[in-house]
Amino acid sequence: MTLISSVTLRPYTEKDQDEVISIHRTIYPEYDQEKNQWRPGQQFDNPASLSHRYVACERGHIIGYAAIREQYRARYRINLMVHPKKQRCGVGTRLFSIVLKEANQLNAITLQARVRSDQPAALQFLHQSEFSEVHRMRGMTLSIDHVDFANLQPTLDRVLSSGIDMTTLAQEQLDENAWLARLHELYHQVSHGWPADDPTYPPTTVTLSQFSEQVNQFKRPERFFIAKHSGHYVGFTSLFNIGTAVHPEYRGQGLATALKIKSLQVAREYGPAETWTCSANPAMLAVNEKLGYQYLHAEVRFIRRFDEYRIDDMPINAGINEKLTA
Repeated sequence: MTLISSVTLRPYTEKDQDEVISIHRTIYPEYDQEKNQWRPGQQFDNPASLSHRYVACERGHIIGYAAIREQYRARYRINLMVHPKKQRCGVGTRLFSIVLKEANQLNAITLQARVRSDQPAALQFLHQSEFSEVHRMRGMTLSIDHVDFANLQPTLDRVLSSGIDMTTLAQEQLDENAWLARLHELYHQVSHGWPADDPTYPPTTVTLSQFSEQVNQFKRPERFFIAKHSGHYVGFTSLFNIGTAVHPEYRGQGLATALKIKSLQVAREYGPAETWTCSANPAMLAVNEKLGYQYLHAEVRFIRRFDEYRIDDMPINAGINEKLTA
């Protein structure tokens, strides 16, 4: 490694945005062409409120960028990138040192980092910087034209013949006065055990009001499927909104697969022609494989813990987006 002695670090300004975006595009050129909304490992999101940002400059040109932002109650996330031609020259280490110092001054409990699994140098850097892997979020895509519906139909028939009824959110909104409370209850039942970006997160509670606000933003409730058994909500799925989840007592019976088949059948008739998803749950990845999804990139999620921390046992009201947009 040849160190670059002429590099200077300074705070980021809005005038730096174009150069920083140019570095990001050099590292991830495919993100400008891909239709997928999920861009694993990206290191620049430019929220206006983010103040802890720095750039590395060489002869007046920006060659690196680093930032930290609070994710949740003293849990921070780091973004860090260096132009490929300037990597392994100590630039990343210097940028990391300055934002690490900021995190300490902010009394951070943990620092999160995300990087794509096909970037060995970045993975090595995080391991050497005392980060520990939490999980891997796997991206997957599926062309509806490639789905073998005839082969999947027996699974759907078996689940439906076991006493499971399938309806839509749009229909429940017409037929069931308590649909929101019941869906909210199911959401809490299915969310326990979901992979967390940071194991130190305290328990959170999404209030009925917060849940209602999010549901009101759902696209196409007529394509949001709900599984019912003896009148109880036991699972849901949507290609457009909340993903797929099944009540713990009904898992391992093919219900998630059946729900997704229903969504794909509608997509065959009305679109989209291609769909994508991401998950860190091995069981859900297996379901997606069964349906014909193909793997894309994987995002490796890390945390670095600071001094001794205390996990607060008091439930905290959290917006639903904090759990659904991992």
